[in-house]
Amino acid sequence: MRMMQIHSVDHCNFSCKGCSHSSDIAPKKFFTFEDYKPHLEKLSEYTTAERIDVTGGEPFLNKKNLLGIIKGVRATGITKTVEVATNGFWLKMWERYSEILEHIDQFYITYHPEQKISPREIRDITDMLQEKFKLNFIYIYVPKWFNEVEFFEKPKPRDHCKFCPQLMSNGTVAKCNIIGYTKFNGFNTTKQFEDLKHQGFYDIYSGNAKTFAEWHDNLFEVCDYCGFYDEQDKIKPELRIPHNVHLTEEEVNILKKEKPRKGILG
Repeated sequence: MRMMQIHSVDHCNFSCKGCSHSSDIAPKKFFTFEDYKPHLEKLSEYTTAERIDVTGGEPFLNKKNLLGIIKGVRATGITKTVEVATNGFWLKMWERYSEILEHIDQFYITYHPEQKISPREIRDITDMLQEKFKLNFIYIYVPKWFNEVEFFEKPKPRDHCKFCPQLMSNGTVAKCNIIGYTKFNGFNTTKQFEDLKHQGFYDIYSGNAKTFAEWHDNLFEVCDYCGFYDEQDKIKPELRIPHNVHLTEEEVNILKKEKPRKGILG
């Protein structure tokens, strides 16, 4: 797998409208490594991940268990790279989290208007942390607007976002966080999407390397009823860029001159 996400918590201390994890309305739920251990061990028998993204909700709300999750994920051997996706609320108090920071490889920080810290200050702090803790990558995302989730009554041909599989605590892997967290009813889905949503879940204990690879590498009918776009997708109305691709200004200019891509983006 290119990557897989797991939740440290379901909830968040910010309220991004349209959060793809429904964290703005999710009830408080704190996870431990034990919630994921058997699933990660089973999954690691037939796949690996370039990175595991510990996210939420806001993962640093679970300070008590976050270090255990990070260490435990790495110990299973399923990945060599552990990333934490965070809103960065804790950055001014980073000393409190030093033990956790020592065991993280990289950050993905999404800036929210509720922050009491400027993007420039976030960059200054993270530059310092990157050097101090030898982090190999920090990405700071400052959106002009937050992700939109759109659902269709009829199937709609479109370029799909890259796969963001989500390990659920019940022993399944969701094709994406949209499918995984519609359980909170945070999205205005369609009946068609709900009827087909089961396609987006894979039971770890009923599968093997071959069946998981087939499931992971292919999109299903349910994906034609879901559109998940963010600001990078809106460069041109007809252009769809996977929401988890980080583009430089030069790459954006190149894409503007290209014809829209069709089919599955792997």
